[in-house]
Amino acid sequence: MLYQYIRCGEFIEHLGPRFVANHLVKLQISCIYQSNGCEELVSYEVLEKHETHCDYRPQECSGCKLQMLKKDLNEQETHCPMVESTCPNCKIVCKQFDATALHTDLICAREQLRQLQEKVQLLDEKNKENLQEHKRTF
Repeated sequence: MLYQYIRCGEFIEHLGPRFVANHLVKLQISCIYQSNGCEELVSYEVLEKHETHCDYRPQECSGCKLQMLKKDLNEQETHCPMVESTCPNCKIVCKQFDATALHTDLICAREQLRQLQEKVQLLDEKNKENLQEHKRTF
């Protein structure tokens, strides 16, 4: 079972007496995600930064919403059929398991053509407007 810890909202940090601050700097503290497998001992100064980036921090798969450790997320999202991917050519977004069935080369080419036709139409309309404006000024 993964443990997700809740942090308090904003706070005002008061270091207190100097001798307390000196002792805090020397402390080695276990990561809050120790129960998830993190064995890091970090100084008080970098504890919050470590816990923010810790590989044992619970994360959610963007596709199936399954909770897992941050260190396993990349592998999960590479293979999760529910993760959405965007075609770099036509910008169609589809789930990974649909990609080969719903996004063939032909569909991609047609979508790119449609997008180009749309751009040409917009440019044509803009040119007509510019021409009309030019005629009015002369």
